[in-house]
Amino acid sequence: MSEWDEETTVDAHIGIIGLKRGRRSHWIEQVKGPGAPAEYELPNEDCIVGRSSEATISISSGLISRKHVRLYRDETEVRCEDLKSMNGVYLNGIKVHSAILRDGDTIQLGDVVFIFHEGTQ
Repeated sequence: MSEWDEETTVDAHIGIIGLKRGRRSHWIEQVKGPGAPAEYELPNEDCIVGRSSEATISISSGLISRKHVRLYRDETEVRCEDLKSMNGVYLNGIKVHSAILRDGDTIQLGDVVFIFHEGTQ
């Protein structure tokens, strides 16, 4: 086999992703909307996402409420809770008031889409 066979390339690619995304805490990846792409590590305490400059994660979008959603730890899990926003919170395309997040879930707030990533904490 040559030095650059397909198997070696795939292994190298996985290694690079592992280094880039090798985080220990939970985080969200913004994949759509103003400011995308972006990544936000979730703090241990409550995290408010909204357009307010006082929000933990502030997104400049007219389709997002000042305080749109709360992300918080519930023992070992992370929950999202709609804060009575005008446009609602959609988890994997379904409108929710409150839900437990799982690795790979999509969270849509107006024109902004995040992907939730579970960490080891």
